[in-house]
Amino acid sequence: MGGRFQRSHFFKYGWGRNQIEYVIDINTRKHGKFIPGTGQKIVPPEFLREYRPDVAIVMNPIYKNEIQQTLDQLGLSTQLMLVL
Repeated sequence: MGGRFQRSHFFKYGWGRNQIEYVIDINTRKHGKFIPGTGQKIVPPEFLREYRPDVAIVMNPIYKNEIQQTLDQLGLSTQLMLVL
């Protein structure tokens, strides 16, 4: 299943609904939009520089290394948590 399916089910069942404020996406067409039904704002990775989260949830493990590389480039020590 793709990340979109996983993300929608993750929020649909209430996991993180109130704890997760933002969703990061590299797709510029999604920036500034919101996750349907739960309202998390979709922002670019650069947003993390200011926000500085302690933990980032990776919805698709195939992107773990890419996400870690982006966090490293942004100078962040954010811990990654994988959803399998």
